[in-house]
Amino acid sequence: MSATPAPSPFDTDQPLTYSLDRRGPNDPRIGSIHVLLAVLTSALLAAAYVVL
Repeated sequence: MSATPAPSPFDTDQPLTYSLDRRGPNDPRIGSIHVLLAVLTSALLAAAYVVL
């Protein structure tokens, strides 16, 4: 595989390391954690809207 990740300030000698710990805070790629948080947040808001 010749895929190269986007340049980030956390790049070291291993440019092909894909890990959540090596991504910058402004990385455009969305991780599964962010998707999970978005789903939980939307569910919480929907539940609060229904209750109120």
